Amino acid sequence: MAWLSRWLGIAVLLLSPLASLAAAESSFGDRLALIERGINSDARVAAQQAREILSGAQAAGDARTVAEANRVLGVALNILGDNAAAGAAFEQAWQGFEALDEPSRLALLRRHQGVMHYDLGHVDLALEHYLESLRRFEALGDAVEAAKTQANIGNVYWRSGEYSRAIEYQRAALATFESVQVPAAIAGTALNLGAALSAEAERDAMAPEQRARLLAESATMHRKALDIFTALEVPRGVLKAEANLAQVRARQGDLGAAIEILLRVRMLAAEVGDSIEEGMALKRLADYSFGLGRLAEARSHALAALELARRTDNLPDQEELLQRLSESSERLGDPSAALAYAREAAALGRQIAAADREVRLAELTRELEDHQRDQELQALRQAQALDHLEIERQRVLRNAAVIIGILALGWMVLLWSKGRLRERSRRELELAVATDPLTGLHNRRGLRAWVGQSGVVGGDYAVVLCDVDNFKRINDEHGHDVGDAVIAETARRLRQTLRPEDEAARWGGEEFLMVLAVEDGAQALAAAERLRLAVAERPVAAVPGGLQVTVSVGVAIGSHGQGFDISVRAADQALLQAKREGKNRVLLAPVKIRALASAARAG
Repeated sequence: MAWLSRWLGIAVLLLSPLASLAAAESSFGDRLALIERGINSDARVAAQQAREILSGAQAAGDARTVAEANRVLGVALNILGDNAAAGAAFEQAWQGFEALDEPSRLALLRRHQGVMHYDLGHVDLALEHYLESLRRFEALGDAVEAAKTQANIGNVYWRSGEYSRAIEYQRAALATFESVQVPAAIAGTALNLGAALSAEAERDAMAPEQRARLLAESATMHRKALDIFTALEVPRGVLKAEANLAQVRARQGDLGAAIEILLRVRMLAAEVGDSIEEGMALKRLADYSFGLGRLAEARSHALAALELARRTDNLPDQEELLQRLSESSERLGDPSAALAYAREAAALGRQIAAADREVRLAELTRELEDHQRDQELQALRQAQALDHLEIERQRVLRNAAVIIGILALGWMVLLWSKGRLRERSRRELELAVATDPLTGLHNRRGLRAWVGQSGVVGGDYAVVLCDVDNFKRINDEHGHDVGDAVIAETARRLRQTLRPEDEAARWGGEEFLMVLAVEDGAQALAAAERLRLAVAERPVAAVPGGLQVTVSVGVAIGSHGQGFDISVRAADQALLQAKREGKNRVLLAPVKIRALASAARAG
């Protein structure tokens, strides 16, 4: 009956005289405020209720409520993952608040748009919106909203690996929240600040005294978050704060304290149904117990973690845990169990290696097939070009026979036309040899030629290597015609997403390589994530009902003086790791190109 009451309320508003309009606006506003307070509990219900209020406000001619309902609707849709619809709702809200000249709501909308882009992995766009939101809130003198935006900016810098800047923004936000006493905001910001401090402490070449200071402050922040989440009765907040605090204790060398905390984390994770956090807690318990020589405890925790890893089919974790169990059993004086675990770990390792070899073999097979196709295509193009030239030569000779004896100027024109024809045929042949016929992109030869001519590797650049996930299964289940359609559509979406200064090639089979001019790793990761989303955002219309296609992406950053092939190899390693970790994801090469270049020169 709740829906009937809502619609009866809207009908009464439509039939009321103009004198009751202010009361109606107040009712709409109160309902929207209630919806927004509970939006994280059930975003789907919140979206439906916001649409109902939007419809009623439009009928009543209430422009402000229309804009506010669009804003709340956009937030709900963003939480639900429907970011295309969320963006449209935010745009409608922006137009409404701009017409009403409400600067505070425009500043808030900028932050909402930043959250949406952050969720999509567009960290550069997210940062742009957040900084503009912060500028507007500071101009309005709204310290609390400015602090919320500073916390968002800190998260962007943390995700980009710029931990010192993340710490700067999180500190500023926390100081404001503490001055006005907003407990939930204090807890969330303290948690994020603690994570940034801990990450900064792990940087290379960090002085021991500075590292100890950062870890101590990180522990203080996590305890602060823990106390507040406990008081507010937010179990997932308590779980995250405890898990982070355990890691900090371990980094400080206090494994005993870390184990005590992780035992609580494991129990709480099981209570709230968070199997991922439970599995991580069990693995750390096994490692820390083993490090302290508590071998029976280490084996017990490893067995529990192994059971979870088997339920989630996580092969790398299973192999690691089996090895830990073998070591624990051996030191406990149980050689038969140690041998059994070692054999199972070795068999699993061979299975993982076989899968890796299969991926590599498929890649080499694609390279060979591509090379053979390139050679065949080149021979075919050359034969076609020669036939074309012969036909043109005969035509020119016939014309020459007709105009023999005519003015010398005619001969000059004829010779010029013949030379131009040969040059055009040569250019067409070169283009065909350097182009993939299915996608219209460069082939491997064409991209290498472009790299050599463009000088792109004279500055900073990124190599992005994409591979269509499960492509063999697509061919096996739907046939090679569908496979070709998937390759062609994937190429079209990738090319459409790139900037004019970037370049793309079909590197082999279902693999594509892009060269991007970038300034840093964050910009490269954002661009790679846009490429991944462009492929995955909607099905490919290759079969009735569509076919969902995803790509795994490896990214490597190169700079002046480093070989292009080294960058490609680093991106290839990152791509293989993305495949191992579950596919449909972007990974940055874990080894810097400079290190690879030095190793190559040393070899």
